[in-house]
Amino acid sequence: MSGYKRILLKGAEMRKILKNQYKRHDIFSCNHSAHHRFGGAVSTYYILSEKKCYPEGCINFIWRCRLLNKGHACPRKYNHVGRKCFSCKEYYEEKFCQQPKLKVSQDEYREFLQEKEDFDHWINQHEGRDVEIDTSISAINPSLTMTNGGKKPKFRFNGWILVFDNLHVNYDLFDDTAFAWISPRTQESLQFSRGSSFEAMARFNFEQGRLIFNRLRRFEIKSPGIEDPPDINKIMVATQTASRFPVQTEKCIHCPEGVLVDNIDYKRTRNGRRRNLVCLKGVENPAECIYHLSAILDSEE
Repeated sequence: MSGYKRILLKGAEMRKILKNQYKRHDIFSCNHSAHHRFGGAVSTYYILSEKKCYPEGCINFIWRCRLLNKGHACPRKYNHVGRKCFSCKEYYEEKFCQQPKLKVSQDEYREFLQEKEDFDHWINQHEGRDVEIDTSISAINPSLTMTNGGKKPKFRFNGWILVFDNLHVNYDLFDDTAFAWISPRTQESLQFSRGSSFEAMARFNFEQGRLIFNRLRRFEIKSPGIEDPPDINKIMVATQTASRFPVQTEKCIHCPEGVLVDNIDYKRTRNGRRRNLVCLKGVENPAECIYHLSAILDSEE
């Protein structure tokens, strides 16, 4: 089965129906401790493009302390092993190799690789080009940058991110989650909210496994939203008590309280930037969130 389907339009034109092959969580699992909280779920983008750890696996090092391992106290009063322990004679490292596991058969994996190849071809055809988009907004979130400094992280507002469940790209249907960035001035003018539908010209970009558009212009508004536009002042207040997740769950991305932020942390990442999912409601675990249920109950009162 190919990476996209084709359906006949009027005349001789063909339309592709595509899914994002980089955000699939049904292909790999990993038993690394960082993924335990979410049942070992990892995206195909993380395994094949970011870590590039299949099938060879990856090597990890765990910091250890001979004293703490035996239940003894640290002479420097530390409770866990960190970077300041490197010069200590009690410090050592354990090296181990981990390999992602396939959740599908070899035949199904080969089918996935063919679908991914077809999807890559479609991406390469449009990358960096202006395209026509036709869509409806499922969520609108602030575009935030987070810097770790002091006791609390600092957030900077950079504009708005429109979230789509699906959209038409020229004659093709991208039947998966996509995003678009707009400036504060554009949002102030058009007053987008959840449910707004429109057509526009936009620049096609594929970054870190997600489809995101920018340089939107020549808007044709088809219908207004079903609720009031978001208030950035209230959102910035909520960031002070927000919680962060190590993975990007679909229900959080589509939730008005879930925000993807670029985390600038030069001490912990190689390129000094990492994307986090932030919950403005302060929920610690997506599996335990009842926000949508509470919203339904509030609307019925």
